[in-house]
Amino acid sequence: MSSQVQTRETPSVTAAPAPRFDLYRMIHKTLRKMMFDTVYALGCADVADDREFHAALDQVLALCEAFDHHLQKENHYVHPAMEARSPGSTRQILDEHFEHIEEIDFIRTEVARIRTVASDTRATETHRLYLHMTHFVADNLKHMRHEELEHNATLWAKYSDAELMAIEQRIIANIAPEEMMAILKVAIPAQSHQERAGMLGGMKQSEMPRQAFEAIVQIAREGLATRDWDKLARAIGEPQVPGLVEVSDTRMSW
Repeated sequence: MSSQVQTRETPSVTAAPAPRFDLYRMIHKTLRKMMFDTVYALGCADVADDREFHAALDQVLALCEAFDHHLQKENHYVHPAMEARSPGSTRQILDEHFEHIEEIDFIRTEVARIRTVASDTRATETHRLYLHMTHFVADNLKHMRHEELEHNATLWAKYSDAELMAIEQRIIANIAPEEMMAILKVAIPAQSHQERAGMLGGMKQSEMPRQAFEAIVQIAREGLATRDWDKLARAIGEPQVPGLVEVSDTRMSW
């Protein structure tokens, strides 16, 4: 046997670039959850139960309102920033936004009409709306994917992460407190554990008043499954049960 030891060349490893700040990530995950939840609720609603029937229609209207606000924010904050450094980069999506506004108005009109139909036609009319909403969701999934690919490419090429974060902060600063709480009720469950921990951990370390932070913690506690909440509470250093003081040493001392 040869005493010569052959060594295998180790390939050079190039570190992957750090991920860029994504303006769309959190809000699009939130909207996706709202869309899926709404279609599910509409599809399985017992239309013979007045409360359940109207609750499903209310959920459709809440989705319309969320999209209405989202489109306004993108048009007012994100698109002007893109056009300022890349003229024409928002033309396709802006045209689609106008179409979505018309679609939202149509859905609202349909909901108002369906509320008044005879009880024996509720099932047919609700199913027709359900099918229409599935197309609305499909169109918006494609629309959001375009933004996440094409718009992010433009934003990342033309803006630093610090500038993108400043755009997001301007958006957040102009959201009314009650609207923000409504968004968080969906946004927190829609994120991954790591995203939740980063979001709430950042809030805790910020200058946010403790009372406001506790209201958000309560939203998380009520909106997450027990296991998810327990993991989040540990990650951000909050008691898993309100009023419970947690200690790192489990031994009792008297």
